[in-house]
Amino acid sequence: MTRKGAKGIVRNMKKTRLACLLVFALLILMPSRPFVRAEDDPDKYSIEEAGPVAENLTGLCKITSNMRTTAYTWRLTDESLNTNQILKKGQTVSLSWPDEVPVKTVWLAFKDYPKAYHVQQFDANGTLIQEEEGQKYINHAVFVAEETRTVTVVSDSDVTLCSFYAYGEGVVPSYHPWKPTPEKMDYLIVVTHPDDDVLFMGAILPLYTVEAGREGSVYYAAAGDRVRRDEAGDGAWVMGLRTAPLLDDFMDIPTQFREKYENKFSDKAVTRAMVRLFRRYRPEVVFSHDLKGEYGHWQHVVLANAVKEATILAAKKYYDPASLKLYGTWQVKKTYLHLYRKNKISLPIDKPIAAYGGLTPKEIAAAALLRHGSQLSLPHTKAEGEKYSLSDFGLFYTAVGLDTPGLNDPFEHIDPDDLHFDPAPTPTPGPTPLPSASLEPANTPVSVATPEPTMVPEPTDMPTPPATPMLSTVPPVSSKTFTASASAAAPVEKRTAVPAASWASAAPSIQETTGSPLFWLLPLLVGVAAVLCIGIYLLSRKR
Repeated sequence: MTRKGAKGIVRNMKKTRLACLLVFALLILMPSRPFVRAEDDPDKYSIEEAGPVAENLTGLCKITSNMRTTAYTWRLTDESLNTNQILKKGQTVSLSWPDEVPVKTVWLAFKDYPKAYHVQQFDANGTLIQEEEGQKYINHAVFVAEETRTVTVVSDSDVTLCSFYAYGEGVVPSYHPWKPTPEKMDYLIVVTHPDDDVLFMGAILPLYTVEAGREGSVYYAAAGDRVRRDEAGDGAWVMGLRTAPLLDDFMDIPTQFREKYENKFSDKAVTRAMVRLFRRYRPEVVFSHDLKGEYGHWQHVVLANAVKEATILAAKKYYDPASLKLYGTWQVKKTYLHLYRKNKISLPIDKPIAAYGGLTPKEIAAAALLRHGSQLSLPHTKAEGEKYSLSDFGLFYTAVGLDTPGLNDPFEHIDPDDLHFDPAPTPTPGPTPLPSASLEPANTPVSVATPEPTMVPEPTDMPTPPATPMLSTVPPVSSKTFTASASAAAPVEKRTAVPAASWASAAPSIQETTGSPLFWLLPLLVGVAAVLCIGIYLLSRKR
């Protein structure tokens, strides 16, 4: 080889190395999209999955406790919400991990609303670096500091913990930064089971919370099953709810078990629970079930009739002195029942919702139904017909006048000063402390003057005032103390109803809800290109 040729090869090798270094530098400096969970941003409305699920790293951690039993080691880490461990006051449980385990979030799942606990974070030397009060919701995500190597839960009262997991980077299942449940609601959706709000009333949240800026929530009566509680929150989040839902624990009783367990969901008990609910949260408008129970579910019928009674009784001073003492009376202005045939309104379920990129309420509800995974194989969620319309409601009760035909505004005639208007919520810079979704009094009860309704389409027989109070006192109440408690032997819901609404067929497939594959391939391609560049550079140096 000539000297000139050798110099050319050397120059080419230098150019190759220089090119590799430049490409590698560009790959490093290239602006990358930071990983942000969709659930971390309460102001983002989307039916899409937030991203890849975080890896469960609990198996690489050590779990310890000051309890005498060791059963907690599997009860809290067996990936089941049906097993749990009671932590008595003063007892602790801890997760620890070595430096090489990249824990980002520690996840607590409680069976019920926990009363009082706090969470501590320690570094590798055992030094306390952070302490926070526990969130009064069934789930609590602890975002660990970089130097944290141990997270400890300290029970300040008896609490029942179902899961205690450590997760890496990514989306933690069923995490949502709920804002506090409103003390005063513009509207309240009252349903029996998780998924009933989606199947029958799935247009209300997108239309009136997201689009119109009204403040409301969802109450689930028979939500004692821990898995379905998470599904309720997941589905409601997709539909636009950003305040903690209300999860009660009445027993979920299939028709075949009605005779045996009917006393667990009695007319009297459910009506009293509805009166306390209305007095506590003071909704202007209430939405609830079809009087025939949609597909005939007897608990839907009981709840719909309890809502009818409670709409009137909540304003009566003689009924339930205990909740009267705590909250005062409350006059619901309007009550709408699903598929009610009188004084009809039709919700615009095909109206594009700007915050969702033009998706309609029908499409949003269809996507929310996918979050109720335990129910998707059951007949009542199948799309065969439009018998259970999302749009059709009727005004059962009004204290402010009849609706204008064709206007289809459930808030018509209600004083605007009594309503919220916030269609563009202000951003929240991180997880918000979670509220207790209970009926504990927030302020001094105020008796509200009860206007006579201008129309009660189907007057019900008013109960006579009791000779003695039904309850002499009401303790600070949670979801368990204002309703009947669920039995440990409660049967599993196996509904065999006729099919539900055809709008469910509009649900996007799982592939359609995971975003563009290019977004997930990009980091991999960048890594491969970087490795190739380094390899070429090293080979050129050897030559």
